Amino acid sequence: MDKIDYCDKIEGKLIDKTVYEQIKKDPTEYIKKTIKIKADKLLKQKKITLAKLNELTSIDELPKIRRQPKLHKTNIPMRILTCSKDTIKSPVSQFR
Repeated sequence: MDKIDYCDKIEGKLIDKTVYEQIKKDPTEYIKKTIKIKADKLLKQKKITLAKLNELTSIDELPKIRRQPKLHKTNIPMRILTCSKDTIKSPVSQFR
């Protein structure tokens, strides 16, 4: 499978409105602001340290998508995978 086929198949999956909803505005700044406000509140309550605050608010990366071809099937359909490692919400999701 070449790059053009790869891109066509993944775009075909992403434009399916029964599965995905196209957002009108990038939510990144809102997410960052919300995490910062909550982390600052925890810092003021002395429930976290300044180092933990920096850890929770330092990553700005968004999740990436990739596709996994189902090679055992005919016409090689795609499965979309989302990688959220080292992204904006990953420190919060791991926080205890």
